Amino acid sequence: MIGGTAPLEGALTGARTILLNPYSMRDGNHAVYEQSDILFDTIDDAGRAIAAFRAGERPGFGNWATVLEHFDPYRDGRAGHRVRAVLDYLVRQAPTKTHDAAVADNVRAVVAAAAVPRAVAAEPCRV
Repeated sequence: MIGGTAPLEGALTGARTILLNPYSMRDGNHAVYEQSDILFDTIDDAGRAIAAFRAGERPGFGNWATVLEHFDPYRDGRAGHRVRAVLDYLVRQAPTKTHDAAVADNVRAVVAAAAVPRAVAAEPCRV
């Protein structure tokens, strides 16, 4: 599957979005996608699903509600700030820690805090 970011962003706003997988690619989230009516192998499959949705036969079509927590568990609009904090931390720690150690430390800190202070998120990235 190629290009899952835009549909995920749309789904986070409440829009119905789908994923097309014409090359039968599998990634680490494939099993998650299959828990909802959002993944289709061909445009023809998607078209039939749209027709069924419009006829009232497929109410869950394009609805990510059952899987969104996997991608954004906090659903507070601050995911970008958390990602930025992780990247900033990794850049600052690069000379002193291995990548794996820096990632592990930061993931623990972000999960424990469940939010990133605005001052950290707004701080410019220094390389």
